[in-house]
Amino acid sequence: MTSIRTVRWGAVVLGLAASGALADAPGKQAQPTSAVDGLWEPDAADGPPPATRPALEAQKEAAIEKMVVKYLEMYGKHLSSKDWITRAMGVIGLGRIDDPRVTEKLLGVLEADKACVVRAFAWEAVHARMASLTDEQRKKWLEAGVKLHARQRLNGEQRPTLVTALGHVGPTRGARRVVSEVFANTNLRRPADQATLCALRQVVAKWRHAGTVKGFVDRMFVFREDCVHDAWRAEYVLAGLGAGVRRNSEWGKLGSREMWKRTQVAWTRWLLRANLQAAKPAGPSRYSGTSDLLDPPVKIDDPYDLQWRRGLELPELVKLRNLDVVFVMDSTGSMGPAIAWIRSEVVRLMRAFHAISRQPRIGVTLYRDRDRARDERNGYVVQMIPMTAKEGRLAQQISNVRTHGGGDMPEAVGDGLCAAVLKNKWSRGDDLRRVVILVGDAPPHENTVPAMEKVVTAAAAKGVRFYCMKVRTRCGASDLPSFDRIAELGSGNSIWVDFEAHPERLVFGEVLKTILDEPYHGLVEPFTNVLMAYADRSYPELRKHWGPDNPYRQPSPQDIPRDDQGQPIQAARGGR
Repeated sequence: MTSIRTVRWGAVVLGLAASGALADAPGKQAQPTSAVDGLWEPDAADGPPPATRPALEAQKEAAIEKMVVKYLEMYGKHLSSKDWITRAMGVIGLGRIDDPRVTEKLLGVLEADKACVVRAFAWEAVHARMASLTDEQRKKWLEAGVKLHARQRLNGEQRPTLVTALGHVGPTRGARRVVSEVFANTNLRRPADQATLCALRQVVAKWRHAGTVKGFVDRMFVFREDCVHDAWRAEYVLAGLGAGVRRNSEWGKLGSREMWKRTQVAWTRWLLRANLQAAKPAGPSRYSGTSDLLDPPVKIDDPYDLQWRRGLELPELVKLRNLDVVFVMDSTGSMGPAIAWIRSEVVRLMRAFHAISRQPRIGVTLYRDRDRARDERNGYVVQMIPMTAKEGRLAQQISNVRTHGGGDMPEAVGDGLCAAVLKNKWSRGDDLRRVVILVGDAPPHENTVPAMEKVVTAAAAKGVRFYCMKVRTRCGASDLPSFDRIAELGSGNSIWVDFEAHPERLVFGEVLKTILDEPYHGLVEPFTNVLMAYADRSYPELRKHWGPDNPYRQPSPQDIPRDDQGQPIQAARGGR
């Protein structure tokens, strides 16, 4: 009996091989070599005759090869563009294809592109195909990562990758230098830095290198005010050694200076007894990690798969526009995580917006409850932070925001949204995008809904898009249909968010879609992931001393840590 699947496959190949870029001669229909009335001749075996199957496979391989070549040509034009975003999109598009020629082209971008941001995209695209790289290609990738780090252009989620990869190299002088530099630019209190600190902890435990451990012990010498936060991070990193050294909290009641002096003494005594290795181990291991920002590449095994065919003809990227983005945020008591998130991530968002537009501005409008008996005593029902292009000024103004009030379910959503739309000084002209992002966990008061919807509808008619971030909190609503309605009227989108799952990527991705043509929307998520990592920067912890010896004073001889024999511990002089 003849295989129906084989018949259909033969018909598809014969029908589509003549179309588009995959045809040898447009308009000419290839004819089957062993068919009767469009069907395979009967055969005792299930399927086409043995002579036909190899020809069919060869035709399929030829079609796949033409498609790969077509992609290489198309994205090759992207990579030669003067616009870095076009080149980055080319890197992402090529990065989806598992082919040795693509790997070589990505390595070429990684070594030669004039923009660090494009090289950061290429670095991650090569990382995503780590399993298929040769040892020489892995070496080039790692060396390029170290160069990007030296220019402070490997940030966010890419830093743990670099640290982990260097951990497999071993404690060479260069690897130890990078580890020390990464450590100096982390923040133990910042969730975004936790993965980097965990990678540092694992590398220190893997190496068990005396000089590296000593360097972190030195960081506990905190008689300089600006070294307190270093000490906390150093103890966190050293904890991965499983040394059993007493935690600093056991001496916390004595004041921070005495606490860290004793902690450093305890670690130094352990280090003197531990007999750790002092040199590079005999042979480095092989890093085989996978990217968290980009999906691994896949081979094109079906040249007629629509997901591949749709990407064959991408239009030119549109000219970048100016951006006005206003966050409208509930600032009642339940919204603490949301306010902490915007304080932490607004600078990263501003940097990312700067990368995709000429003149981005961000503003924040805060609202609380309309219960004046409670909220007016605490400051405001609506408070506006005007739009600005200066990230430092915006970060400073947001740093003073505190959550307060609320208590019942409806909040002054309508007041905040109407104020954001009507009272902000929006940019004018055609070459721009205007976006409002509503962030809250409670619905508006019913009597404000008609006026609010009227304002949203009128603004949407003038090109303003509305997006809603529905926040899950302990005291919030389980459903927010009013937010869905706002997004619908505002030609935007409404999503539930968790502030441990990078909502800034969702925000940036939705805004980016308002700029890019629809054929590029499939590349928005990977582009956003890498760009948000690139735009990330850590900030100091700014910890302070406490206890009887605060404020700062010069250390006396009694402050110098000593070993079991009473001799001064030289490691204590390391400072910063």
